[in-house]
Amino acid sequence: MSNDHREDHEFRRAGSLLPKIVDSVKPSVSTPGTSSPNSGTTGLPRPAPAGPSSTGLQRGALGVAALLNGDNPTATDNALMASLPPSVAPMLVPVDREFYDEQYGYDFEFSHFDLVAPLSPDDRRASLRIVDAALAPDLKTIFTELARLRMLTKARMESDASTEAMASVYAEEMNEYPPDVVRAACRGWSRREKWWPSWAELKSELDRHVRKRRALAAVLARVD
Repeated sequence: MSNDHREDHEFRRAGSLLPKIVDSVKPSVSTPGTSSPNSGTTGLPRPAPAGPSSTGLQRGALGVAALLNGDNPTATDNALMASLPPSVAPMLVPVDREFYDEQYGYDFEFSHFDLVAPLSPDDRRASLRIVDAALAPDLKTIFTELARLRMLTKARMESDASTEAMASVYAEEMNEYPPDVVRAACRGWSRREKWWPSWAELKSELDRHVRKRRALAAVLARVD
């Protein structure tokens, strides 16, 4: 079985469990999942989980890994920047873009990072390993949060088959987002809204929370 067919089978199999997760209301229910061995942002192989080490860099990476179990992407992003090699962070300049909001007027939001000086190959590789780890998805979290979101929002009546199909499609699209981003998007939506989100609405939430991390990966992966 090819990797694509195997991954599609995992999404459909896990999707078929969503009604059972919703009915049981047991957060501990989980489904095994697979994700691409390469980062969807940089195309590099995803790093293996880091083990304890006496080096400051790996301790920082472990701190980022701990925050991925939460639902605060901003805290993860801040820890991620602090865990980069000391020579890297000063070279990264955040750039905002100005926009006009009909309700609030002119405002600013993060756009991208500029790299003000070249990085050494070693620093670049070390930084990308940490960033890619902070971007790695987790299918178990995706289905748990989709089940939770379904319980907390209203939706039209659907058959089990329709629910399974919806879960599989949403999960497949969400499998390029890290777990803290998934939790923040799903839980933030359920706190503000009473209706189940369209994919476009949920994707907008996910993209907003992961924007800075993806921008960091992009600038680090670019070789001038």
